[in-house]
Amino acid sequence: MIVSFDTAAFKDSPIHLVNILSDLSSVGQWSLGSNPDVEEIVCRTPSSALKYCQKVVYAYGLSAKGERVFLKNPGIGIRYLRLVGRSTFTDADTQRRFWRFWRKVTNNAKLAYEWSKSFGQRLPEDNEMIFSENLYFARMYAVKVIRGPFPEKVHHSILLRSFENLDSFTKMHLSEYIKFAEAHGAKNLETTPD
Repeated sequence: MIVSFDTAAFKDSPIHLVNILSDLSSVGQWSLGSNPDVEEIVCRTPSSALKYCQKVVYAYGLSAKGERVFLKNPGIGIRYLRLVGRSTFTDADTQRRFWRFWRKVTNNAKLAYEWSKSFGQRLPEDNEMIFSENLYFARMYAVKVIRGPFPEKVHHSILLRSFENLDSFTKMHLSEYIKFAEAHGAKNLETTPD
């Protein structure tokens, strides 16, 4: 027996609706798949839409209309795509509009790392320069995505950070990146005068 109820009663509390649907689906009382009435409520914010996917519809994902909510937050959009096991949105227009936010991804080391790790693709070299701003994600990107040192230009930029007054956390990640880069064939960057 499948339970039905008035989802409009949860108009102001989409997370409560997600929790109830999660409980119902876990005991086989709520059918999986796209439900326009539910999506209308839970797809108001990217976080509640992602939570709905994580707890209720799993890899089925949202309808093309529901996926549009991720245009508001590319980081959560990337997590959604990773969850449903796709690298693009269902609707071509949503996908096109999502990539207009590419600057947001490439101007944030965390988002750039998450995108690259999720889809197993490197960023273009010019975009990899963002990692010189966050040495934790620089190290993670080098180890998990490119599995080696950065190209020379980015590598130099990261090494130049050693001349700054860094906190111990950042120093540790810089040191670990340098050790990793040396172990994987990075060239010695010390230059000698001619």
